Amino acid sequence: MRAVAQLLLLALPPAAAEVRIIITDPSPSPPPPPLSDAVPDWMPLYFLLAVLALYAGVMALVLHSFSGRTGRASAESLPLSGGKEERSHRPRSWMELRRAGVAAPSLEALDAELKKGFVRKVYAILGTQLVLTVAICVGMIYAAFYCGDANYLTSFGHYYLRQEWVNLLSLLVMLGVLCALFSMKNRYPANYILLSVFTALLSLSISRIIIVYYGRGAGLSIVLAFAVTAATFLSLTCFTMLTRVDWNFLQPFLFAGGFLLLFWALLAPLAFCCGRSTSGLSLAVGIVGTILFSGFIIYDTNNIMRYMGIDDYVIAAVELYLDVINLFLCILTIFNASGD
Repeated sequence: MRAVAQLLLLALPPAAAEVRIIITDPSPSPPPPPLSDAVPDWMPLYFLLAVLALYAGVMALVLHSFSGRTGRASAESLPLSGGKEERSHRPRSWMELRRAGVAAPSLEALDAELKKGFVRKVYAILGTQLVLTVAICVGMIYAAFYCGDANYLTSFGHYYLRQEWVNLLSLLVMLGVLCALFSMKNRYPANYILLSVFTALLSLSISRIIIVYYGRGAGLSIVLAFAVTAATFLSLTCFTMLTRVDWNFLQPFLFAGGFLLLFWALLAPLAFCCGRSTSGLSLAVGIVGTILFSGFIIYDTNNIMRYMGIDDYVIAAVELYLDVINLFLCILTIFNASGD
């Protein structure tokens, strides 16, 4: 239910009013300008390459942590006898370990190792989702603008922004995929396929908003919003993991605030239809949303560390992914409303 509400918030952000301005503009689409007049802007591509480099470095560290050695002598590290490799002997039970004088690991130690593997998997999936979202958004920017020049919208960009039914259809399909994903979260590889489809559809929906902001010359604001979102997420994650406080008590306040924010987001299109300025409302929604989804990041991280089972990695990744995307859009809304 909460994930559905967050999807609706993604479909009705304050930036939707800016999208509707372009859609309802009755003027015909101008003919494509000569390519010689467009000034190539490769900043989105450089940004994507930087994100990919950072992602590759983080994933290398994650893989190294999975394959790291504990430093204890094992059967594989025993010297070879006579220059010939001997087959290592693996114990068949804890009783055989006990007879050999080797202490068996405790249940607490096993649980801790399983939990570490679960946390690594969740954040590896989350990082992959975010990189895929950035790649799709950058690709859509270059598909909507000639050589990335925000002053020259392509015919595809005009068509894509004017088709409101695409956004509605994508929302309906995402809701169906999300329900199927939650019901098949433990079925491999169906869970990863559905997760990839959900991430791609949501990235396409977000790219529509990114194109609008980029066309208004807010490319730097998009990068700054991404940087602030990343710093906020990392800070809140480290804070929640290091503190001993159980943040589960935030649940009723966050859920009530989420539905209240959804109601406020519905007022922005109504105010636009009535000819009212939406800058003040957008700024208020952005500030409240930033505080709210920061709380959701703390709450979901606390659940991952304390309450979720090792088979709930898909649900945990989806919830954190929606938190990060909503936080990013709220911060971007604040930058845009402050600039106005």
